[in-house]
Amino acid sequence: MRFLVDAQLPPRLATWLTVEGHEALHVAALPGGLQMADADIWRRAAVDASIIVSKDRDFLDLSAVHGAPPVVLHVAVGNISTTDLLGLLHRAWPLLLRELGRDDASVVTLGREHVTALRRS
Repeated sequence: MRFLVDAQLPPRLATWLTVEGHEALHVAALPGGLQMADADIWRRAAVDASIIVSKDRDFLDLSAVHGAPPVVLHVAVGNISTTDLLGLLHRAWPLLLRELGRDDASVVTLGREHVTALRRS
């Protein structure tokens, strides 16, 4: 899978995803970097067939308006240390991979104690 990690999440998340065997890029590495508008990130992810990883609820709105692709992994955990975030991802990773890999995936939300998925009809 290919991931595009949004600005509110740490670059270490992109590194973690790469170690897990995926392609991952943090927006800070792109032209416009941390100042990229959500719509530009959305378009980039759609063109590159990337999953957007973000805490930003605006991507849920974009998904509701435009549909998938791209798929959104919404990290709904509030303030959390990078170490705790990576631990949470590690524990939920098998379920997240299964949901993100579905052909009808739209938005997958990671909470502190749950994973939920919205699917295209």
